[in-house]
Amino acid sequence: MLKTLVRFILISLMMANLQVHAQAGGDVLYVPKTPEEALALKRAEFLEGRGIYEGLDSFYDPTRDYSKFEARITDRDESKTIFKIHSSNTNTKFLRAGDMMKFVIAGQEDEEPCTGHVRSAEANYFVLYVADMARCYRNDSYFRRGTILRFDSPSLAARVKDASSYRVSLIERRKDFYHQLNDINHFLWTYEQQKVLTSAEYDKKILALKEAKQKAMDQLVDKKKDFHRLQGELMRRVDALDGDLNFYRVGNEVTDLDRWASDQNLGLPVGKRPQNYKARSDTNIIEENLSGVKERE
Repeated sequence: MLKTLVRFILISLMMANLQVHAQAGGDVLYVPKTPEEALALKRAEFLEGRGIYEGLDSFYDPTRDYSKFEARITDRDESKTIFKIHSSNTNTKFLRAGDMMKFVIAGQEDEEPCTGHVRSAEANYFVLYVADMARCYRNDSYFRRGTILRFDSPSLAARVKDASSYRVSLIERRKDFYHQLNDINHFLWTYEQQKVLTSAEYDKKILALKEAKQKAMDQLVDKKKDFHRLQGELMRRVDALDGDLNFYRVGNEVTDLDRWASDQNLGLPVGKRPQNYKARSDTNIIEENLSGVKERE
């Protein structure tokens, strides 16, 4: 009970310190619970500029301004409103039709910047529509192909940041794929070993089943022997009970009938059928006794 109370007090103090630290503007270490939550936390830190990734993730530099870049005009139409522009900046691939961009001509940075809209984009090239080129190019001379333009595109910087954040999620996904591929390769490379291990495991199970079967059969044989002994003992006790039952059986024979049967066995002159039983009175018994005395005299 005392240990539980002490643990509760320590946890309460730690939570209070964390709350005070958070209110004071300090950074509280948060441990994500799931991989999805960890990935979302990384992307949030990346978008806020707090996550600087190294190695394969270090292509994005939060301190760099990706909205500014230089490019050259490679072609234009006769109206001088549509220009095809080449840029060695590979980030131009993130431009989309309709994006607004401001630019100035190199060497004329003091002039008012022109505004253009992207019509299409491809690798290292994009087509730009400029409604009024005279605002930033007041020279009446020929507008040369190859002229260097200095662009400012906040929408491109936002797309580069989003693309970098999405690239982080792609890298995390690739890591997951590598882990899965590593497991698959490990299984394929160790297939023969896995085969031997699996076979040995099932051999153990088969041996255990055989041992259990033999044990069950031995138990049946022992049970049969025990039941044979029990059968003989029960038969002996049943025979003894039969003898006791015969001995303790109460007789219910009729004496006259038994006497007649005995006289028949001795060959004495008696009737072939026993006479009906008649109850004798005292007078009859006296007369029979007297007649028997006379016969003896």
